[in-house]
Amino acid sequence: MENVFVLVMGIGSLIIAGLSVFLAIFLSVRTDKLIKSEDERAKGMIEQGKKETQQMIGESQKMIEEGRRETRELLAKMDESTKELLMRMDERTLKIAEMIERISRRPVTVEERPSEYKKEEK
Repeated sequence: MENVFVLVMGIGSLIIAGLSVFLAIFLSVRTDKLIKSEDERAKGMIEQGKKETQQMIGESQKMIEEGRRETRELLAKMDESTKELLMRMDERTLKIAEMIERISRRPVTVEERPSEYKKEEK
């Protein structure tokens, strides 16, 4: 009876040992599959991140070029406006010069007095 008990205990321990080896192998294979799937998912996320980064860089470059173009256009408009303003100022300056010339043609009598600023001769 004792031998039967020992025999049952031995067989039970062999079954438990076999189950533990099987379970370890099963869990190892499953872990490897999970690691591979997570690795592929991480690689996909990295690739997606790279694509999005490249898109953002492209969009940023487009925005920079658009800003440069708009700046060039504004500078051209400002240059044109400045030229127009200078032309108008030249016209007004000519008109003022003509008016001064007309005024200076009129006979003006001024009483001659010694200037305070002239050096006096001794």
